[in-house]
Amino acid sequence: MPLPIPVWRDALKAVKRDEAPASYRTRYLFPEAAIFASTNEARRAKFFATWNVFRPACILRVFSAESLASPLSGQQWRDFLLDGLLAHSREPNLVGQREQVKAIFADALDELQIDLCPPTFNDFPTVPADEAQKILWELTELNFRFELLALDNLASGSSHQDEHERQAMVLKCFDVPSLVVANVQRANSGLQAHDWRERLPFLLALRALMRDWDGLKPTPLLLPDLASHDMYTEVDVGQLEDHIARFYTQTFYHLFGHAAVIPTRLP
Repeated sequence: MPLPIPVWRDALKAVKRDEAPASYRTRYLFPEAAIFASTNEARRAKFFATWNVFRPACILRVFSAESLASPLSGQQWRDFLLDGLLAHSREPNLVGQREQVKAIFADALDELQIDLCPPTFNDFPTVPADEAQKILWELTELNFRFELLALDNLASGSSHQDEHERQAMVLKCFDVPSLVVANVQRANSGLQAHDWRERLPFLLALRALMRDWDGLKPTPLLLPDLASHDMYTEVDVGQLEDHIARFYTQTFYHLFGHAAVIPTRLP
């Protein structure tokens, strides 16, 4: 698995679950990394092989300008990665599942000229640990970004800004040109940077986004930005980051009913 960031990991552990969440929305636009990590080696190898084939289509279905991509449950992603797409079976129930999968991808498979068949060989090669970690970092990062987008959509319901303005604000929280660009070479940049000075602009962007969210926000989230980034100290940034992570994970649990995907790093 990619490496957890201590402040986000601690915030996740501190989430209060004593009140029932507003809803339960346990679905993901991309496979959850835990699906790969929590199975045996043979299945994991098949999961990686299937994902390697369909990764471009999975990303394109979200990236497309006409995208109406819907998130899938963990079980749906697990079945997809394990059974491929039930390629040539003519059993009525499996044919129905196959058509559901085709609908999930809309025109992405045709546009990329990807066959709906899963990998055909029986012995799937084991993915080296460092390569597996990079793949799972990408999945985690993509899910984190689109969960943030979904959370902002729900939590900022009273905001008068339009959808494009909110998406632009979300994009500012990341050191990327697009939310679907997850470059492993820059895995430890932006919110994941080791240097607090590098994290600061993205934490401030996230704070600006969260100011419009419903709920009782801690004081550091309400304070105005200082005139210059040079005026912040490491202690200031550490406290801000802690409050952001805790408010984020608690708000996410309240609105979605499960633990949030949090940003991670690579070694």
